[in-house]
Amino acid sequence: MNLGKIIAERRKELSMKQKELSEKADIPVAVLSKFETGKRRPNLEHLSRIGKCLRWPAPILMFLSMDEEDRLLNPVHHSDRPDLAEVGL
Repeated sequence: MNLGKIIAERRKELSMKQKELSEKADIPVAVLSKFETGKRRPNLEHLSRIGKCLRWPAPILMFLSMDEEDRLLNPVHHSDRPDLAEVGL
């Protein structure tokens, strides 16, 4: 799933129109529309403001937008982690 789709779905869950979110986040509605359709990616400042309005912090929005392939790009292998007994825990 992409970030724009997550933003649009969350906005709709909160019964919020694009215009309302754009005003609350101080982002032009045309720009928000481009975010939601994937034609443009929000910068961190925009994402932070959108997240506050949607009551989800930016890291949550980013995490939810990840698909399985994104999560597997840098997998943590159990063999890479030290055994807790080895480090005294």
